[in-house]
Amino acid sequence: MKTIALFAALVPMGAAFGAWNVTGGDVSPAEPIVFAKAAGHSHHCRKPGVSEEVGENNLFAWAEKYHLDSYGVGSPWTVSNRAVYALNERADRDRYFGGLKNDQMEEMMDVAGNEAMLRRLNERGGGMLFYLDNETPKSCFGHMWYVGFKQTVPAWHDYSQDRPCWYSDYDNDTAERNALTGDYHKRRTYATIVAEQRRYGALAIWAHPTSWWTKDGKNKGPFVTNIATDMIPQLMRDGYLDGMTVQGYDPYHADYQNLWFALLDLGYRVPGFSELDLSPTHGIEEKGTMLFNWIPFLRRPYTIEELKREFRAAHHTMSSGPGLYMKVDGNLQGAELESGAGKTHKVEVFAWPADGEKTLSRVQLLGRGGKVLAEKRDFAGGCITWNVAADAEGGYLVARVFGENDADFAEKRQQLVKHCALTNPVWLRTDAFRAPKPIPAPDPLTIREVRELEDFLLKGEFRFDPRVKKELEPGMVPVWAFQIDKVRAALERAAVR
Repeated sequence: MKTIALFAALVPMGAAFGAWNVTGGDVSPAEPIVFAKAAGHSHHCRKPGVSEEVGENNLFAWAEKYHLDSYGVGSPWTVSNRAVYALNERADRDRYFGGLKNDQMEEMMDVAGNEAMLRRLNERGGGMLFYLDNETPKSCFGHMWYVGFKQTVPAWHDYSQDRPCWYSDYDNDTAERNALTGDYHKRRTYATIVAEQRRYGALAIWAHPTSWWTKDGKNKGPFVTNIATDMIPQLMRDGYLDGMTVQGYDPYHADYQNLWFALLDLGYRVPGFSELDLSPTHGIEEKGTMLFNWIPFLRRPYTIEELKREFRAAHHTMSSGPGLYMKVDGNLQGAELESGAGKTHKVEVFAWPADGEKTLSRVQLLGRGGKVLAEKRDFAGGCITWNVAADAEGGYLVARVFGENDADFAEKRQQLVKHCALTNPVWLRTDAFRAPKPIPAPDPLTIREVRELEDFLLKGEFRFDPRVKKELEPGMVPVWAFQIDKVRAALERAAVR
């Protein structure tokens, strides 16, 4: 479900530039390069009553319009899959999750039908890559999607969107009972699913990380959550994320970016991604349908293994239309470089306006905290070179641009920002800025203290916290609501028991 923050958060500008000394800003010509545009997070046949032919025609018309090069095909994958999906999520929910349909598992999965669908798309695609994706798990601890998903169970196997189920003893008093078996409705934990998919080589991306809404449409009404609640514990337990959505629903999503910068500030490797969350059966000519991951220098045709390699390297840019990439000391974004006091890094930001626009209103170089270190206004395209005098504290660099009419991005409703693009970071590593070591704790959903902290997000309690100075709109979650320091402490206590 699409949930959005209504107003852009204020971002430090002007005199609030970060602490690193940045010089230069020289402009030189640079011809636009080849980018491979990759789209992630979809639902191929979601709308009932719409044929696969109509959906696929919509998909190919849209892909051609935006020069798309690869696309993750998410469930429901086919019309027949959608019907089985709906039956087992609703009428047969107790039978399926009670294990009473295990003898039909092969038929329900329909791996052969899904593979045939992918072959059909790839044969028609003219070199465009179509690969399997799925939004799973879908529960109140957040949603995830994948690059290179391996189907091992039916698509809905780990779903419990808004009904309480059992993950550990913490759920004994709240989990729904199966009416046919009397046992709890049980689901696999997020960490279990991510570990399984990684074994098959997939990347697990956290979707719409601050998404929530209310049942009555009032900001303080009955709470429904898609917030990536289990993301922070998993990050700390594993020591990294495959990725999190930083651009989605809107080209500029302030709360997604704020959370991302907070995690990068801790030293973790967290590649950012753009996502769509759309279905071609619904029609896809609307705002927010050109949020792609732009991979510099990659040309079609390419394989899923090449795509995963580029994403793991974090070479991609998140963009609604502008062309953008960055090099630091000749290294493409995603690099981790040794830095320190007395070192100066050469930063080259290559940027071009989106089609139909003449300039970029802002080209920014960002550092820790998402603070603006340097900025060029009204840039027609090319290369900007800055020199960054580093220090012993270390950090990271991200390039960000805004469309020609979006210089006021921080003052207007975020839905009115038409164009934004961000590179992934270049990490400048020092002894003070390394990726924290994984915390060898049990599965976060089995740790009572972690679960109690997660309830603050799950139940929407943060909306009523005295730290909230202005009523929060759907999709707004302040970084402090994730209680990062408390989660770390809880995991560390659990690890030593």
